[in-house]
Amino acid sequence: GWPEDVWFHVDDLSSAHVYLRRPEGVKVDEIPDDVVEECCQLVKANSIKGSKLAECKIVYTEWENLRKSNDMDVGTIGFHNNKKCLYRRITKNKDLIRAISRTKPNAKSILKKNEKRAIGAFEPKNERQNAKRKSRKTSCRGSKKRKRRQFV
Repeated sequence: GWPEDVWFHVDDLSSAHVYLRRPEGVKVDEIPDDVVEECCQLVKANSIKGSKLAECKIVYTEWENLRKSNDMDVGTIGFHNNKKCLYRRITKNKDLIRAISRTKPNAKSILKKNEKRAIGAFEPKNERQNAKRKSRKTSCRGSKKRKRRQFV
């Protein structure tokens, strides 16, 4: 994480972590309320137990306040200063989650686009054009043969 990152998590439950990168000079308590709400809804929606609850508590703090030591279990995190942690109780907002998920890029379509670009980059342009011409010729020849067979 970066010093300007804010970390969100469902308090006392396993969940995804959301990091929000603040513009320079913006304090945690100056983040717009609707942005904090979206981050909280994302964390709640991506928690196995939290997503099933009607209401849950979200903790968020500056990234620099996070403490991880070698003796902690995997996925466990602590805080250097608990007074720097902010909490918010939220209820599920299905409309907001739906709106957020619409902005999420579809991974399959991104992979397909990247595959096409990668394949096209390795094929010389002349070979691609020749391949297109060949496919047109074979499809035309095949259709002429079928027509001849039908009339003969």
